[in-house]
Amino acid sequence: MAWGCDVVVYVLRHERMHRARRFARWRTRGDAPGSGASCGGYGTSTRAARRRAWRGRAGSASRSCRGSRRRLHRRARAATVRRGGRHAAFDDGSAAGAREREGGAMSALDSMGKFTAIGMFTSVPAGSIVVDTCAHNDTALEGDDYRLAAFNPTNSRFGFEHRGARGVSTETGWQGLKAIPGRPCPDPDTLAGRWGRGKKARPIGHWNGDGEPLLTTPGAARRIIYIPAYRLQIERWLAYSATLRDRVARLRSDRRPVFLRDYDHGRGVDRDGPMSHAWVLAVWLNTGKWPGDEPPPVPQQRSLFGAVS
Repeated sequence: MAWGCDVVVYVLRHERMHRARRFARWRTRGDAPGSGASCGGYGTSTRAARRRAWRGRAGSASRSCRGSRRRLHRRARAATVRRGGRHAAFDDGSAAGAREREGGAMSALDSMGKFTAIGMFTSVPAGSIVVDTCAHNDTALEGDDYRLAAFNPTNSRFGFEHRGARGVSTETGWQGLKAIPGRPCPDPDTLAGRWGRGKKARPIGHWNGDGEPLLTTPGAARRIIYIPAYRLQIERWLAYSATLRDRVARLRSDRRPVFLRDYDHGRGVDRDGPMSHAWVLAVWLNTGKWPGDEPPPVPQQRSLFGAVS
């Protein structure tokens, strides 16, 4: 208890010292609280004076305030785009905004067609439809038009099964069948829901049944385990929910491009790095075919995993 009190006292002293130093810097610049020259007018004596300062009518301080407001506006606009709301846009009505909409956003995107998989913080053109495929982790929810939880690999509505190994979701199955030194394989804790265990670890392969050799390439493991499990999840959800079928039909019929957000944004079944489930979904939505149906490349890739998602 005494140790906890010492920590509290230390924190309070540190905060008081920090405030004193900050006040000293303000006084040196002549804009200390109460001096009437602080940005935003917070040092002025009356409400009207503060309002005039904030509106940019108080001399040199007002010019600084106007610049600060412009910077804050740019930061807020950039943050809105990074968050990727329903229609994340750059639209501020200016010519610069138009150029940014037309060129800047699309230059950072590699379009896949009507549906394109992107990262969670990738900028998108104005007026686009943005769908989060990572919403509502570890739930059995369907989601809504902009948060399709049914397409999240951690969705637990239908579970996972591969050669006798059962998990609560596609993601737990994928992570739980990783062969990681010092951990049981399949791993019951991971299959039961703790899919974060070993997610960034370097496996030596994937379990493919008792007495069977490990799948020692990411491409083989994805073709045999991950993509069939994720495909079954999507097909079961579409058969189960008429609402979800209607949502997918409306997305397909809409003339605007649709961007599917995912924290991983790797494309390709045989890549060594993480593969995006949104990319798998986008390929199917665009072509009607699932990636991995094509034969693996020749020659085969190296046997050890890189950083597998």
